[in-house]
Amino acid sequence: MLFYGKEINIFYIILLVIFILVVYILFSFYTQQKQTIALTTSSQPILSAGAIIPIPIKPGEVLERGAFAISLWLNITSWVPPTTIDASFNVLMLNNTTTNILTSYIDSSCNLFISSTLFIPKKTNQITSSPLPINEPVNIILNYNGDDEYIQDENEYYKDSSGNNQPIYNTDTGFHYKNRALDVFINGMLNNTIILNTSLSKDKENVCDNNTCVSYFDYTSSMNYFTNDNIQILVGDNSGGGSGTTGPIGTISNVTFIKGGFSTEDAQSINNGGNSSNMLDSILSYKLRFSLLEDGKEVKVYDT
Repeated sequence: MLFYGKEINIFYIILLVIFILVVYILFSFYTQQKQTIALTTSSQPILSAGAIIPIPIKPGEVLERGAFAISLWLNITSWVPPTTIDASFNVLMLNNTTTNILTSYIDSSCNLFISSTLFIPKKTNQITSSPLPINEPVNIILNYNGDDEYIQDENEYYKDSSGNNQPIYNTDTGFHYKNRALDVFINGMLNNTIILNTSLSKDKENVCDNNTCVSYFDYTSSMNYFTNDNIQILVGDNSGGGSGTTGPIGTISNVTFIKGGFSTEDAQSINNGGNSSNMLDSILSYKLRFSLLEDGKEVKVYDT
């Protein structure tokens, strides 16, 4: 291969590209780790025989704009239909001292749902249109968008219960200034945007609406911080869904709290990295293809 009249071995070009990619991945991984709080990296049963131990979120951590995300991997290895039609099995709950902020659960048909008293217009939203897969890990990310100024939302839209686009900021019918949004990503793809009827942040001196705050805004430092209101996450279910051993058999793993929220690119990166907390696995998840072209056609291909 000629470069400015000098012949260069394609092998060295490939090595250079791989080196640049590795440096980029290491930098991205380091940056991401600064924003993440690994709550659990090991696998635990969806259905637990014992009590669910709450995982506390350390108060005082900084949240950019009050935004945050929770990521987890769900792997159902077998499914036995429960005997009761209203059975449900909790996957994850976000609570504070007195209030359940939101709950993600599996229903009696093995569909994924999320519910909260803060959601509008429906308190419960079905996330998957078909039953969750068996022996196929699913990445679930719940991304709270935080307290951006409403002016930034004037040209943004969400889908109403009929599937029609509605303006996020609309003084009559839509997403008013006090409202916020929760994005749900499934396997790296935006699945749903759910409107909340209030913010999950509060002013430092004010009482939180419905006791559902996760963070507060400090005007002195112009930063959002976790409250000291015992914010905690519960993973799994020990109720048996009212049906003993029936329901989902499998595991929940790599539950992570992400400070500052997530973008679509971040969600895709988590999904592409697979169900692993190992940095090497993240690097090896990337694939490279080099093509030599002649007259616009591939004459040789190198896969790595």
